[in-house]
Amino acid sequence: MTKQKLLKLSLGVSTILFLGMGQVSFANGFVENNTKLSETSKPVTAWITTRVPYDISAKELAQNYYGDENEYQLIVDANKGIIGKNLMFKKNTEVKIPITEKFKDQPEIIGWN
Repeated sequence: MTKQKLLKLSLGVSTILFLGMGQVSFANGFVENNTKLSETSKPVTAWITTRVPYDISAKELAQNYYGDENEYQLIVDANKGIIGKNLMFKKNTEVKIPITEKFKDQPEIIGWN
């Protein structure tokens, strides 16, 4: 990871913590699905945890947090045990959002913007 990318990630995490927008967690390794890493999985060292205020799809979360709904697999892989049919999260579910280069800060509760 370049110094610029690391600085961007550090600033994003700092902003999240400062604004109280979620819990940031760190991990060693990869976000895994049950048997192997998906083709879109990348090394993930940090994620935020957020509680969704309404039923929401992984694609909608990816669009909100990454600006690209095609990044939904990262969210699916991080939340294997709690995601429902049609890649939906139920209201009030606590969801992990991996922090990647495309990660964009969001309000504490989605829909506040």
